[in-house]
Amino acid sequence: MKNNDTEIIFITAHIRDNTTSAERYKSFAKAFISGYENVHIYEFDYPWKEKTWMGHETNNVDQLDSSISSNLHVIKPQLNPLQTLIFFLFRKNHLLIAKTLHILYQIYFRRDINHPGYKTIPQNLKQLKKGFIIVSGGPFGIFSYADYLAKRLNYQLILDYRDPWTYGYKVLGSFKLIYLLKLKLNRKLEYLYLSKAKFVSTVSETLKSYYPQEFQSKIHVISNGFNYSNEDLSLEIPENFNIVYAGTVYDDQLIDDTFFKAMQLFLNNCNTKKIKLQFFGSFYNEKLRKKLKEFDLDDFTEITPRLRRDELKTYFNNASVFLHLRYGDKSGIITSKQSDYLFFRKPILLPVSDEGDIEKSILNNQAGYVCSNVKENVDVLNKLYQKFLNQNPERILQSEDFLNKNSREYQANLLLKMMAC
Repeated sequence: MKNNDTEIIFITAHIRDNTTSAERYKSFAKAFISGYENVHIYEFDYPWKEKTWMGHETNNVDQLDSSISSNLHVIKPQLNPLQTLIFFLFRKNHLLIAKTLHILYQIYFRRDINHPGYKTIPQNLKQLKKGFIIVSGGPFGIFSYADYLAKRLNYQLILDYRDPWTYGYKVLGSFKLIYLLKLKLNRKLEYLYLSKAKFVSTVSETLKSYYPQEFQSKIHVISNGFNYSNEDLSLEIPENFNIVYAGTVYDDQLIDDTFFKAMQLFLNNCNTKKIKLQFFGSFYNEKLRKKLKEFDLDDFTEITPRLRRDELKTYFNNASVFLHLRYGDKSGIITSKQSDYLFFRKPILLPVSDEGDIEKSILNNQAGYVCSNVKENVDVLNKLYQKFLNQNPERILQSEDFLNKNSREYQANLLLKMMAC
């Protein structure tokens, strides 16, 4: 029986987008709806577009579950004229002017451009004696509205982090000067929100360790589970030797050339008609295209915009090996693609160790290969290709317990249990 005494208000910024963070938000929303009668989901509809920030697709999207859409309320943020101008310049790809104005905006207003400027209590709220405000960032500007509602309604605040704000590494794709300003201008604000929060959730033990010691007892790990179920899995042998990378490739991942050098050498000794290198979700990265051309790989490569979950399923099943690329010098990043890779049971190749969470996941799950140089990569590719030619492709074994505990549904239910304490 659903809880009817507690009101749940969930705040996000892109639950309707095709982005991995949206999958996390959807799993939370389904869990709330399954356990509580009074659930409200609010999405701030910023004037983003696919190319405003990498990793977002707003056109080719999965249809929202009806239980979510029936509880979803879309809110237009109340942007001031300068915010509106900066968003416009980003959409039109006038990046130098947009970045400059973004810096000036942060200095003057002491907040980033994603601050929603919204100070209204929605009329459809029941305003019960007990409630939770759950907010997922980034963008972290929406934390301000969650804090406002929690204060006005006397509800408990729960913060969810998929990426760090000011505690942790510089987020991929962000601009260094803006990041430094963010640290200077927002650290006290984040500390204030952390002190007010009843609970905090984040995706890994590494990210949890970045926060001050005084908050560690209230911080819980809810990892990024995979987005698929057993009926999505096919064990048929693919016709081609497909090396698959899913999601956004960031510029930081293209600093090291080890994989591209190894791929070039590997192809020199193979029947290339049977080999494909596929990047699903990195269509807008021009540096990736240049890198592929530099190593004569563009003729063997397919690059697409972000695909829907049902579209990706086919390519995951047809993969021979999954590719990871380390995130520059960062060791604390573990993306949801790792969970999907593990679910589809194909070997994972990490060309150069991140000396952190990705390596640990691969080795602890006996899920593939962590290399350190070009030769090791070539040897792994040759080994896996030979197995493919012999019609005996390598597969990774996963226990039922592992598959259950690493599903989105299981991880989202951890949040419900946390709230029930």
